[in-house]
Amino acid sequence: MVGMEGYYKRVIGLILGPLLFVFLILAPPLRDPITGELMNQIAPWAPGAALGLMLWTVIWWLTEAIPLGLTSLLTAIIACALVGYEYRAFGYAEASLGVSDIVRTFFDKTIWVFFGGFVLGWGMQQSGFARRVSRKIALFFARISSNAYWAIAGTWITVWFLSMWMSNTSATAVAFSILLGILATSPWINEKQAEIAMIFLAFSASLGGIATIIGTPPNLIATAFLAERGIADIGFVDWLRYGMPVSVITFIILLGLGRVFFGKSTVDVQSLRASLVRGESKMSIEEKWYIVVFTITASLWVLRGIAKILGWSIVTKILPHDAIPAMICAVLLFSVPKSLKPYKPLFDWREGLRGIDWDTLFLFAGGLVMGNMLFKSGAGLWLGKNVVSISGTRIEGIILGGGLLTWILTQFASNTAATNMMAPILISLCEVAGFAKAIVINVVVFAAISASLAFLLPVSTPPNAVVFASGKVRIHRMLLYGLIVSAIMLPATFMLLWIILSL
Repeated sequence: MVGMEGYYKRVIGLILGPLLFVFLILAPPLRDPITGELMNQIAPWAPGAALGLMLWTVIWWLTEAIPLGLTSLLTAIIACALVGYEYRAFGYAEASLGVSDIVRTFFDKTIWVFFGGFVLGWGMQQSGFARRVSRKIALFFARISSNAYWAIAGTWITVWFLSMWMSNTSATAVAFSILLGILATSPWINEKQAEIAMIFLAFSASLGGIATIIGTPPNLIATAFLAERGIADIGFVDWLRYGMPVSVITFIILLGLGRVFFGKSTVDVQSLRASLVRGESKMSIEEKWYIVVFTITASLWVLRGIAKILGWSIVTKILPHDAIPAMICAVLLFSVPKSLKPYKPLFDWREGLRGIDWDTLFLFAGGLVMGNMLFKSGAGLWLGKNVVSISGTRIEGIILGGGLLTWILTQFASNTAATNMMAPILISLCEVAGFAKAIVINVVVFAAISASLAFLLPVSTPPNAVVFASGKVRIHRMLLYGLIVSAIMLPATFMLLWIILSL
């Protein structure tokens, strides 16, 4: 039955997307809701076409009519055709310039930050360093308290930390295996407590991804759109100003909620320690080299951020973007020799390529193309003016409304797709309202972070799906805890960002 529902969903999406695209091209041209003038004087159909392309793309992303990455490629192909047909309508002097601009999006510098982040996360898992870190943290908490909650919370802290540097899915998979080991050797933990432990593990992964710019795709998508519109160039260190306080404080709140829901249970410390120590092994050469590469990459990101603040031009010229350290990371991990005779690299390049989430990379690029078409055609301006004419320009309302809508979308679609759709619309809305750059940053960053608060359903985010796949988590329990956590996290995030950006 579930398979048939998925089939019908894909078929409906497959038909509905192109139909809406054609309908909006043939529909009466979009006009300024205030003045009544055409939104695009050169080609009146262009804003409708851009809006139709956005709806087509989003519908296929939501229904997964075809693989997500292929949808993004199709978006780029159609965008090239539209620009080629009437390049002036999209602000280009020649058709070739427009097509080159669209194709170049798939090699955008932010894509390479994504790539480096994926490689860094993959290397952490492949080297065994992620598992070592998770065991050490769990063992530490098992030693300091006989309360089972702290042994469980140790796995939450582990996945929260790992998610800052690797994909939430991989981090959850690593920490989940440790959690299952703890539960298997802890008969004193009841079924309800075990369920809470798993659900909150998934929530912790989502909150950890907020902390760094490479922690989760919405962070990079938001910063890419802000940079493209000339609003702000937010790098690795700059994002820490927003993401780290929000991640730390919301995670502390989550630990408090977990303590309340979990209750008290005494753990057999000796048997738990024994089970954790049994899996320990000597640090491998892969782990040692990974630590070196990780340190170099993180140091270069931090150095670039400090150089921007202190005005060290020589550093910012050599490291003009966070993509440079990301690419250095990839080169080092796949070229540093594990052995010289015969030469064998630390990690195999082909295996690394298989470990990259190409769908997400293409999804991100497709979102940039879609946003660019909205901005250049006048469709983004039309959306912004309509929202402003209906809701007014109250800053708090727009920030909360944008974040809430993104949060709703991300419960049923990937956070990447939700942010790709909402970021350009929110930026257009802010430009129409005449907001200062600091407010625009607040609006977009809050929406991006809201996209990471996907707590309600197994389909909302991969970490939820990982723990649900164990068969020990019930949907109604995840929904209940997800609603409670979301009801606290959304307003807490709003207030934290408001305070941070007003400092």
